[in-house]
Amino acid sequence: MCASSKFLFIVAFKEMFEMESYENAKSICSDNGIIIESVGDFIHEVKDIDNESENLGSNHIIVFRGQRTCEWTVEPSVFRDRYLSIEHELLQQPLLQNPNEFNYSMDAFEIMTKYQHYGMCTRLLDLTTNPLVALYFACEIHGEPDLETPINGGDEEETSYGVVYYKRDYMVAASDQKVKIISALAQMNLNQINDIKYVLDELHRKNVISDRNREKWLSAEGVKEFIDILQKNYLVRPVYSNNRLIRQSGMFMLASCFTVKGNDVNDFIIEKSKDNFQSIFDGRFCIAEENKSAILQELDRCNINEATLFPELDHQLRYIKSSVKGKKAASDFVKYEPVSSNLKEQKINDEVASTQEFKSSTQKYLSNEYENNIADELWRIIFECTKNIDWYKESNKSKIVMKITRFLKRQGKTMGDSKQAAERIYEFVIYKAQKLSL
Repeated sequence: MCASSKFLFIVAFKEMFEMESYENAKSICSDNGIIIESVGDFIHEVKDIDNESENLGSNHIIVFRGQRTCEWTVEPSVFRDRYLSIEHELLQQPLLQNPNEFNYSMDAFEIMTKYQHYGMCTRLLDLTTNPLVALYFACEIHGEPDLETPINGGDEEETSYGVVYYKRDYMVAASDQKVKIISALAQMNLNQINDIKYVLDELHRKNVISDRNREKWLSAEGVKEFIDILQKNYLVRPVYSNNRLIRQSGMFMLASCFTVKGNDVNDFIIEKSKDNFQSIFDGRFCIAEENKSAILQELDRCNINEATLFPELDHQLRYIKSSVKGKKAASDFVKYEPVSSNLKEQKINDEVASTQEFKSSTQKYLSNEYENNIADELWRIIFECTKNIDWYKESNKSKIVMKITRFLKRQGKTMGDSKQAAERIYEFVIYKAQKLSL
């Protein structure tokens, strides 16, 4: 990506934010990190970095990494929690258990890229070419906050700052031999056999290196070239095989960190090691805790938010939930009670239950709900109960409901279902009696 296209957005943003006397107001946080108080501040600083890089080569880019606190170390996930000792197993097990998820043409680096997307521990460090994406991650929390390793015991003042690291570097292709070598070594078990001859033989067997390279790197004159490959890290642009990589303008730092021990080529051994990559960056920006919320709101207006950076449905829904506010407070739930059941406020004619209309309406209701024989028996119970001129009074309700409940329970219903059905029948009868009394 050329410099002009990488930062076209700066032109638009510069019109949105005033930068009066910015240089005089610039502050420095701990360890010479520049304090950022707004998106405008950040864009101004990034533009300066880009201008300083104009004379570098065409394959040169600037990459960024945002972390919510500068207390965290900067390291790939496989370097944490002793995963490095079983890295070869972590990379092999998914291939064995879910072979259909992987194309047989995928090389080791492509497989690692897919693992990284789904949260597997790898030696890839997430970076981005879009500084605003990094700024978002410096201000936002995703996943568990304790997955990183604290530095210096976790200074409380230090943890109040989010951080964006930046680095000028040269990019290598995913197909580069150096990338293939490091990716293949990641798949190897170097816990037991790890002499240089074994490593080179395995790389040759896997067609990662040629026979010529194998012979050269086993010589006293050529081994230094191989050691240099093992002890450099590589900025790699992955194949944009998923929407998240595309939306986040993702890049990877492929960590090497292989320690070589011994005095000469005949006794060199190679060990997997880990490192804190904080020192490889050219500089960093610091964001105080009290400024994060305002910066996230500015980024949201620039269409940098959880929904645009994460295409998965759970992130889309979480963003909608957090961004949409209710307009009106909900009222408390009140259970519906038919007016007809409030016996203190209604008047029912003592003769209404004996009318043909009451009988027809009640029987029709029952026949719609139950089989004919059950409906007939329910009507008989209601007819007997309503012979009492005070049948509709509250004091008689429990007697009627209980008789209906017992009958329905004998038909195979549970006690709870029978009682609920009896309550509904009683409410209908009262409602119909009240209506016919008007």
